[in-house]
This record gives sequence, structure tokens and C-alpha cells, in this order.
Amino acid sequence: MSDAPFEIDLKFLPDWLKESSDSDRYSQFEGDSGERRGRPGRRDSGPRGRHPGDSKGGRGPRPERSGPERSGNGPRSQSGPRRGPGGRPQERGFRPARTQEPPPRPKIPVKVELLPEPTGIQGIIRQIKSGSRAYPFFGTARLFLEKPERYRVRITSLENSAPLFQVGEGPVGFDRAQLCRDAFERLRTEYYAENVVEGEPIKGAFKSVARCRSTGTVLGPTSFHGYQPALRKLYEERFSRRMSFREFQSEEIEMLNDEQAVNDWKEQARRSTSYTTQKESEPVTFKTRAEMEDHFKQTYLPGLLKSAACIDLNGAIAGRSHDRDILAGIRDAWERERNFPASLIYHLRPRLLEAGLQIFKHKKRVFFVSPVRPQRHAQGQLFSDGIAAILAVLEKHPRLNRPQLASHVLGASAQADSPETVARKESLASDLHYLVHAGHVIEFHDGTLDLPLSPKAEQSQENSEPSAASGPETAPTNAVPAHPEPHGDSALSPSIPAQEPVVSSLEENPPGEMASADPAEPSDPATGAPAVDTPVS
Repeated sequence: MSDAPFEIDLKFLPDWLKESSDSDRYSQFEGDSGERRGRPGRRDSGPRGRHPGDSKGGRGPRPERSGPERSGNGPRSQSGPRRGPGGRPQERGFRPARTQEPPPRPKIPVKVELLPEPTGIQGIIRQIKSGSRAYPFFGTARLFLEKPERYRVRITSLENSAPLFQVGEGPVGFDRAQLCRDAFERLRTEYYAENVVEGEPIKGAFKSVARCRSTGTVLGPTSFHGYQPALRKLYEERFSRRMSFREFQSEEIEMLNDEQAVNDWKEQARRSTSYTTQKESEPVTFKTRAEMEDHFKQTYLPGLLKSAACIDLNGAIAGRSHDRDILAGIRDAWERERNFPASLIYHLRPRLLEAGLQIFKHKKRVFFVSPVRPQRHAQGQLFSDGIAAILAVLEKHPRLNRPQLASHVLGASAQADSPETVARKESLASDLHYLVHAGHVIEFHDGTLDLPLSPKAEQSQENSEPSAASGPETAPTNAVPAHPEPHGDSALSPSIPAQEPVVSSLEENPPGEMASADPAEPSDPATGAPAVDTPVS
């Protein structure tokens, strides 16, 4: 866009009263001759202001004037308006437009996918296998979105003529020059060491020193031999992208006549900084930062710079990109996966199945992952009295926790501390442990207990919902409760296993934080029937 000022019509009048800016009403005005107004040479052959030959008093046509006519900045022909650059008509107040800024880079379409971090998958597998509980599959996948370090970002350029660039393991972008500049600042401490040495005190009588207003950097006296290099260095590092060098000198540099400022500068100027390489067998030393940067660009940068149409990188590093198109794509992908983690599920499910975990659907089409495969006990199968009592109670009262199950099975004696009651509690804990690990009872992440669906319910579900076996990608979302209510085991014997922690972290050493997600369990929008309790292939 041009920086030339544009005119605004400040005449708040109707259009028919506004003067036209295209015409000059006095452009043909020639002025009065000396013959009028009583000057010598005036003609008195007729009435005032009329020429001989006029039909109304002898006035005839005025004689044409010869010679140039002044108008504006110089002579112009009466055959047309003044001409400007390029031969175009030029109006009053014409000013040539300033040079336009280069147009912004066109938007390059990108495709962004979020993938689970492999180290996070191993942490998930280890935590699930450490117990026997069933965790919501979709809620587990959403745990990867809680921190950028837990997922990877796959960026693909959809424009063949615009490849992606990356330096080392840094951020990705389309601007190669920008990435190279940022790479030196990011990798400088990895490839070079900084050495500070104190030299001899500076001698000389200095009365003033120059200082930068914005940064507070003291550059020294203008007559000192190191002033100009320090001035140029500060300008190139901090101000070169927003102002010219002349503007930098006039607006940012000030002179201090303070004796204390001069002494502080002398103490600072005693220190000299050198830089040494760290990746070479024979270290190379550089006296200035510019030499070090040139060495980095010539020696290390060509081997670190890579270009490709598709690049994978960690989410924390991808978020530091300077490209707005890429950042917008990452934000949209994160929001999309938060609503429905299709990409995370697609890459997470094969890894869990390879590790021997079971993925199944329970009521309301909610997917769960567990180390135990749920299977309904056969009809007519004989069990001990304690196991049969647990199955009967859960058949009649599903979704009970351990204390509630003990109250239903043991009755009023569940609160007693007699030796007989303690023995019954230990037997109940042993029977429940067997049923959970055999798959006849499902223990969920929130501590509730339920039975797997019967084969008849499985068959009816398969007939009424044929698309249920298509995989977790077609199922509604499901998540882990934000803060599951703890269920105390005071009513049971200490031998009953305590409530296992919810899968809460994806790091190798989980800190034990609780998972946070949506606790809703949506049902099938088409039929409303529960899903099959069978593993998903």
C-alpha cells in the first residue's frame, strides 16, 4: 500500500452544492487590459466594457493574447491541462506516490497432523499393564494433548514449489534465511564457548560516553577506537530490522557527561571476549562475534539445514515457528483432535494392540483399553458361594465400587471387626481378585465394577449396530473424569487391592497427577443401544 496521503472531503454539504475538484473555473481568466479602468489607451467607442462590433453596443470578439500564460508552477498550453510524469493529466496538488512496499508472501497451504510421542506411548503401556483396570481409550488419547512435549507434529506442504526448511531439530518454516539467522542464536552455546579475559585498565581522559536509550548499553566515548564497532554491532543485532542507521543514531544514542558513567565504561571495556569452537579436535578461537557467526554459516550450517515436503518434529519445538500459516495449522489441528482425536487414535491403537492390551467397547459405545480381555461367564457354570454372590450382586446392581459391593455381600456385618468378619472380607477380596483378572468382572478407572455383556446382548448389538465394529474412529468421543471421586476401602479387608491410580502421565516416570477430560459417555445417536463387549481388531 502506498504511504501517500489521501484526500478526504471535509465539505459536509449535499453533492449538488459541492464544487467539482476536476475543473478550474478561472483557468481561462486573462485579466483586464490597460484600456479599461481609465488607463491610457482606453477605447471610448462604445459603452463601458464593450468592444466595437458587438451586437449590443458594438462589442466584438476580444483579440487573442500572444505569449505564454503563467499558471501554477510554470507555462502550460491552453489546449489542455498540465501534463505530469508519463504524459498523464496532472491536477492541482499532484504529488507522485511513494514506492510501494513489496507485497506479502502468498499464503502456502499446509497439512498438519498430530501423532503421539513414542516415549509417551511406552509410558501409557507400562501404567496400564501395572494394574487390571479399564481406561477410556479416547480419554487416554487426549492425555497426549495436555502438553506439547507429549505429541509430535507432522507438517506437509501442499505446494510443490514451496518446500519446508529445518535446521537441526529446530522449528520448521518456509523462510530459509530466517531459519538460518535463528539457528545461530539457538545453537551458539552448543558449538562455541565464550571466554572473558580482563586486560589492562584503559588510559585516557574521557569526559562523556554514549549510551543506548532503549537497552541501556554503554558504547563508550565517540573518540574511542572501539566505539564504531560497538555501535554497528548493537545496531545489527537489535535495531536493523525496524529503522535505518541514521535514525538509530539520532533517536537511540545519547551522550552522558557523568564521571561515574565514564568509570563504569572503563571497567567494562577492560573485559575482552573471545569465542572458541567445541566440536573440533583443534579448537579455533575468534575475537569477534561476526567471525564466529561466519564460521558457523560456513562450517556447520550446511550440514544442519534440510529441506523436505513433509517433516515430523516435537510439538514443543513446532510451536516456536515464526511462520503464521504453520502456527495456524497447528492450532486448528489441536482443536480438531481435542474434539475428536482421530489421528491420535489411528496411530495409538496399533501400538497398544502390539503390546498385548485389549481394546473393547462397553455400554453406550464407549471404548476402553485394559490388560485383561473381558468375557462373560458361561451360563450354568459352577462357582464357589463367594464368587456366585459377587456375580449375583453385580448382575442386579451394576457400577458398584468395592465398599458398596462389600455392603451388599456381607450385609450389616461388613462394619464389624470380629475375626469371623475379617476372614469373610479376606475371602471376598480373593474372589474379586480372581474375577477381575479372569475378565468376568470389569473394574473401571474410577473404581466401579460391572459385568461384561452377555452373548445374547452381543449378538443383538451386532445386528442392531453393524457399524460398531468399524473401529474407534467411528465412535463418539469419550474421556476420563476430571477428578474421579475416591472410593475408600475401609469396609473391606486390607488384603483387597487398593484403588489403582488413573493413567495420568505420559512421561517415563509419571508424577502421579490426575487426568483431566470430559466425563460424558455418549450413546449411539442412531439406535441408542449399547455396543458389543468384544475386543476390536
